[in-house]
Amino acid sequence: LNDQRGLKSVIMTAFIFGLSHILYGPQLIIASLISGIMFGLVFLRHKNLIGSTIVHFIMGMVAFSVPFLPFSDKM
Repeated sequence: LNDQRGLKSVIMTAFIFGLSHILYGPQLIIASLISGIMFGLVFLRHKNLIGSTIVHFIMGMVAFSVPFLPFSDKM
């Protein structure tokens, strides 16, 4: 991509990451796009996937757990 700083790569990868969540609706596509950009920027700064992977795992667990919480019918 001729992208010295990696910003174009982060945007393109975040876009693909967002589209990979298309089955879950437009809200999750946008949320995934934004979080993908944040994950990419964290990677560019620290050159390590561990932090982004852990945050993605926690966010996924929370997202799948919320419907089973007692107060979820009020959301």
